[in-house]
Amino acid sequence: MESLDKEQTKELIAMWEKTACYLCRFQTTHWNEFSFEQHLDVNAYQNSLLTRAHDLQNRPAPPAFRQADHLLSVVRTATCRGLTVFDKTNDLSICLSSGAILVALAAYVSRADNDGIQVVVRELDNVLAQVNA
Repeated sequence: MESLDKEQTKELIAMWEKTACYLCRFQTTHWNEFSFEQHLDVNAYQNSLLTRAHDLQNRPAPPAFRQADHLLSVVRTATCRGLTVFDKTNDLSICLSSGAILVALAAYVSRADNDGIQVVVRELDNVLAQVNA
């Protein structure tokens, strides 16, 4: 098991913060289309991502993974792919699904759960298939 180094940790923090910003921008752009519950959901997604980033920054020891470099590459790719959804479609359900999946990805990374990360990446593939269809 290898712990994430400082640069890898900073990269993860930046990814979660960027994802929260994408969600905020999407929410403000589509404000009138959201139901009250969807606003609450997106606010919770943003809060969760920023909390994960804060916790990772202040954690005494970063999470440890088998093949940390490979895992970070998988997370980086999944996050970038998940964020492209917001640029490719205005479909609320698809964008909210992508946001929820990225929140789950952050949660699994913070728990160092390799299996959970793989499941979430497959779920993201399913959402992206809807966008590309």
